[in-house]
Amino acid sequence: MIRIPTTFVIGAGASNPYGLPIGKELLVEATRLRTNRDLYDLVVARSQMPDKLREFQDELDQHTAQSIDEYLETRQTELELMKIGKYVIAALMGKAVQGFHKAQPHEDWLGYVFHKMREGVDSGKTFTENRVSFVTFNFDTIIENRFRADLKSTFRDPPLDFPPVIHVHGKLPYLPSEPMRHGSRDFHPVWRTWLDEAAANINVVLDAINPETRETARNAVLTAEIVCFLGFAYATPNLDRLGLLEAINKGQGTGEMFGSAFKMETGEQKLCQIAIAFENTVRRCRSRMPPNIAKTAHLS
Repeated sequence: MIRIPTTFVIGAGASNPYGLPIGKELLVEATRLRTNRDLYDLVVARSQMPDKLREFQDELDQHTAQSIDEYLETRQTELELMKIGKYVIAALMGKAVQGFHKAQPHEDWLGYVFHKMREGVDSGKTFTENRVSFVTFNFDTIIENRFRADLKSTFRDPPLDFPPVIHVHGKLPYLPSEPMRHGSRDFHPVWRTWLDEAAANINVVLDAINPETRETARNAVLTAEIVCFLGFAYATPNLDRLGLLEAINKGQGTGEMFGSAFKMETGEQKLCQIAIAFENTVRRCRSRMPPNIAKTAHLS
């Protein structure tokens, strides 16, 4: 069992071992959407803006952004492009979730975390005493799906909706079991409904994120004694969304930080190591300071 309050902050790299794309891969797939006729036709049918879809793809191909989210953050006032972008993200992520597969044993971090949470636990009720939560920037629900399946196969009394998973940017509805095409041409009605709901659930702009969700995610991070970043790119906007930079400067939170560096270059890894080590050192120093001094010990 994990008794120390622990929060995992999840980025796209953490879903990659299970067959889901990271941001750059999803961007490339978006520029090639025409090669997947079903997805392309479904996006056109629901958005009803084929010309805007072509414009979106052409711009995306030339843009300097490393993800669709980054591109859309430079098009916030262009509502039609924003709408198209969300439809494309939803369609591509739906396709990716359909291709979900088990990770290789050495990459199955979800299995490892579940095993640690299950140690010394004899029932589903006792399992809920684990002090673990997840804050994810991903739209997929592989964390919930995995825990639901593992808990059901392990305990006679599997808990529901545990551990808590907070989706900062929203999450996809569960995929329909029906085939995408209904008959020879038309799309099945459940898929048309699914894509509309999925696109509506996707948030890529800070102002569009539910304040309650943002505050819940922030609290989960700042009240944890251990914060572990997995598959996270450490982008400043996302750290701001969690309020981490502001909190560190104000001396809030006492948690120890750890982080992975999936597919990062050596230099980027080094910068992350230095930043996390520095933040941990500052936090430990503040914890030993008298309160009146700690309040004035801001990071530069």
